[in-house]
Amino acid sequence: VDVYVKLAMEYDLPMLWLRSMTDDEVKEYPHFAARMKQTVEQMDQRKLPVLDHLLQFYGPDDLVAREKLYGDAIDQLREGVSLLIIHSAIDGPELQGITTSHKRRHQDYELFSRPEQKENILKKGIELTSWKQLTQELRRS
Repeated sequence: VDVYVKLAMEYDLPMLWLRSMTDDEVKEYPHFAARMKQTVEQMDQRKLPVLDHLLQFYGPDDLVAREKLYGDAIDQLREGVSLLIIHSAIDGPELQGITTSHKRRHQDYELFSRPEQKENILKKGIELTSWKQLTQELRRS
């Protein structure tokens, strides 16, 4: 954790960091929790983005259920900066050789490659952005 934060600060780079943590997250990631407040202050001073919400899902393996899971999560997003981590990939022998999650990764690829998925996200008023765009926007303000 210390090296991660040090490098981000030294090179003025955005990094995956949450503004706050739940009690369960504090128990699971005590090293991050110990650095939480100080790091958020440093990032705010440098006008680097800090996440309000982080979403990542490992199941289910069924495409329909996975689509519903993502749809519900997107519908329930709260205001702030959120990161939805997906691991999209095209299934094949190479992917199957490196991970047992190849089926879910291909489903992520299928779901998030659909034009209607992007349209649905934008219809809800969600802005799709990048770390670079977010950092530039913070520094303009």
